[in-house]
Amino acid sequence: MDDSGNSRVLAVPMTQRTDALHALTLELRARSSSPSGRRALRRLAAAGVDVGRATTLCDLVDRYHADGPGEDGGARAMLEELLGLATSDSDAALCALVALRPALRWIAARVYGTQPTDDELAELVAFAWAAICDGPPRHGSQARRVVLVTRTRARTAQRRRTDARRIVDDHDERRDADPWADPAERPEPLLECAVRSGVLSRTDAEVIALTRAVGIPLRLLAREYRCTEKALFRRRQRAEAALRLRLQAERRTR
Repeated sequence: MDDSGNSRVLAVPMTQRTDALHALTLELRARSSSPSGRRALRRLAAAGVDVGRATTLCDLVDRYHADGPGEDGGARAMLEELLGLATSDSDAALCALVALRPALRWIAARVYGTQPTDDELAELVAFAWAAICDGPPRHGSQARRVVLVTRTRARTAQRRRTDARRIVDDHDERRDADPWADPAERPEPLLECAVRSGVLSRTDAEVIALTRAVGIPLRLLAREYRCTEKALFRRRQRAEAALRLRLQAERRTR
């Protein structure tokens, strides 16, 4: 009810996301707008992080999300600097984890499926933090190492759970394909046949499966395959064209 005595319906969502990745984002927003958040930004700049024109911690992360794949490498270098400080600076750690959010969502889709549970996402964040605490690699990008190690550990944990289920169901010889497997590794007859016959490479089949079946955006996969979104789009076009030609040839021979 407002001041005039009239009742109003508040435009608020009926449900709220509660997963760990969303919680980190909310925490960053709350901290970013506070005096301590502004002090944290100055502290990060003094520690050598290139904050650019950012005036808040959220600005810093938004810059990475917008410019991460950019050719100048500035945003990527900024994330590397945040990761280097993360174990000794909670603000740097929070910024780094939220900056990695798209990559972690991508891992979740590959490992847990398109609708991961809150517990699965919490597990993923824990794996990511453990990978950050491992420290930088001897060579190459720490961010890339964190993503790859997180994916490997999540897949290992998921496969162990799957193996436990298989022991329980060991007497059932008619089990369906493992629903917990990496979507790119689930048996898809058409793509698998194309790979075995040499029409598609395993990578091309994976790109089609992940973008078409699972729905992972090309721009996220492009980072993993270390190419531009446009190049990956063209690669998928060529692969799908080859697959269509194969299907057409098979129809003509029937």
